Formats: sequence, structure tokens, C-alpha cells
Amino acid sequence: MRADGDLLGTLSFRAGARYTLTKHFLASESASLLLMLSATLITLALVFYSVGVWSERIARFLKPWHVAAFWTGFLFDVSGTLAMHRLASKPFDLLEPHTLTGQIALWLMLAHALWATWIVRRGTERTRKEFHRYSLIVWLIWLVPYVGGMILGMKQ
Repeated sequence: MRADGDLLGTLSFRAGARYTLTKHFLASESASLLLMLSATLITLALVFYSVGVWSERIARFLKPWHVAAFWTGFLFDVSGTLAMHRLASKPFDLLEPHTLTGQIALWLMLAHALWATWIVRRGTERTRKEFHRYSLIVWLIWLVPYVGGMILGMKQ
């Protein structure tokens, strides 16, 4: 109780402090869950995209299920990126290296999935056999922001 005997003021202060601590804890808990969700989504992107790219490379022939793996990886990556964006303390800035490489990778993944879809539907036998060359390049470029994000995450 305060020195002047203001019981109501003391109770109000304590309730406010408890609310602030609870609000901070919930915000922290929510951020942790969002971080785990986004890391899981981006790792699922790695798994699906890698399975699609490497199985296509081993088969040396683009199959419809490879295209499905590319699209699934892309959708997981977009979802994980959006979740990470909600956690970011700074606004979107293409001058940041991680943001720039991430955007390049996302746009390349989209172009890759679109092109693969077109090739499976209308491409020739030859283009289905040669597509794996492009896939590996896109996958390697995609690894740059993935590994960079892990390094940034470990620094924090």
C-alpha cells in the first residue's frame, strides 16, 4: 500500500503491472510460436523443393509430380516468408542482402514452377529431358537466402 493509504491506487497499479507482464509474455510467446511456424514452413519448402529438383535431376526427365513438388515448395516458402515478415522489426527493404536474395529466389522459384508446368503440358520430349539443368541452378540460388536466414537467426 502506498504511504498515503490509497488502497485503490495500489490495486490499480498492481493490476496494470500484471496486465503489462501478461501482455509482454503473451506477445513473446506468440512471437516464439510464429518463429517456429515460419522456420518449419521454410524448412518444408527446402524439403519439397529439394525432393523435386534432385529427383528430377536423377531421373533426367521432368515428370508431373516434380512440378507438384516445385509448387508445394514454392507455396511453403511464400507462407514461411510472410510469417517471417510479420516478425521483422524493420520495414521491407530490398537493399538488405537477405531480403534481396530472398526475393530473387522467390521470383526464380515462381518462374521455375511456371516454366516446368508449361513444359509438362506442352513441351517436347527434349525439353523435358533438359529441364533439370535449370532446376539445379534455381535450387542453388534458393539455398543462399535459406542458409543466410539460418546464420542471421543464430546471431540473434
